[in-house]
Amino acid sequence: NEELRWDDSSIPVGYYINENAAGCTGERAAVQRAASTWSGVSGGYFSFEYKGSHTATVVSINGKNEILWGSYPENPNVLAVSDIVYNSSSGTIYEVDLLFNDAFSWSTSSTPPSTAVDVESVALHELGHWVGLRDLYGDVGDGEYDTAKVMYGRMAKGATKRELHSDDEDGIRWIYAPRPVIGQSPTQLTPS
Repeated sequence: NEELRWDDSSIPVGYYINENAAGCTGERAAVQRAASTWSGVSGGYFSFEYKGSHTATVVSINGKNEILWGSYPENPNVLAVSDIVYNSSSGTIYEVDLLFNDAFSWSTSSTPPSTAVDVESVALHELGHWVGLRDLYGDVGDGEYDTAKVMYGRMAKGATKRELHSDDEDGIRWIYAPRPVIGQSPTQLTPS
C-alpha cells in the first residue's frame, strides 16, 4: 500500500498518444486538455508534457508513457486502465501506459451522445492515477460523497467530468507540494 509518485527529476512527465480509437477523432486534443488540467493545478509542481505520437496497439514496458486504444479482455466493463511500473520499495513511478478499452464507443464532442464515453473525462481520471492518486468510491469523512470528484471510480456513458474537484486538486498538491530548500545559513565571523 505504498504511496506512488514520480521522482522530481522525471517531471514534467512526458507522454505519447496513438489516436487509434475506432469511430472517434480528436483523441489527442481531448487527452492534452486533460493533461493540461492536472498541470494547471496551483500550489504544486507536477506537470505533463506531450512528446508526440506513437503506433503501439498494446501496452508494453518500453521506457515510454503511452496512451492508446485497444482490447482489454481481462474485464469488458473497464473503460480504461493505467498500467503503472514502479519500484515496490520506494513507490517511485518509472513508466505508465494508459489503455482505453476499444470495446466502448468514444466521443470527443462537447456533449457526448448517451451511447459513448467521453475521452477527456476518462483521460482526466486516468491521468490522476498517473500522478499517484487512487480511485474514490464513497464518503471520505468530509460529508461529501465522492461522485462529484474526478477520482471517483465510475463514469457513465454520455456524462462529462472535465473539471477537477477541490479534493482532486488537494490530492496532487499533497503528493507534489514544493519542498523547502535546505541549505546552509552563512555565519558571520566578527573580529575579536
